[in-house]
Amino acid sequence: VTVLEEAVRSLGAIPSRQRPDYGIPELRSGEKALALAISLEEALLASHLEALPKLSSPDLRGTFASILTVEAQHAAALSGRSEALPKGDLGALA
Repeated sequence: VTVLEEAVRSLGAIPSRQRPDYGIPELRSGEKALALAISLEEALLASHLEALPKLSSPDLRGTFASILTVEAQHAAALSGRSEALPKGDLGALA
């Protein structure tokens, strides 16, 4: 996060602040928590992949590419974990 904040500042912009509440629903089962984690990782993957070609700085592109690979690893690990759970509605978070 610090690297990204510094990169944003170096471009003359102000990084976004952390929100006090992200509206995460109460998760009443491991299945629902896993579904949320998978959904978040997939959203992060998509947003970093979409931003990558728009970045003009080679250093920033390298940082985003590095983040992208880690998010892909997270998504793959979580998706593999979901195969071990009892089948249910993994898309229902609340």
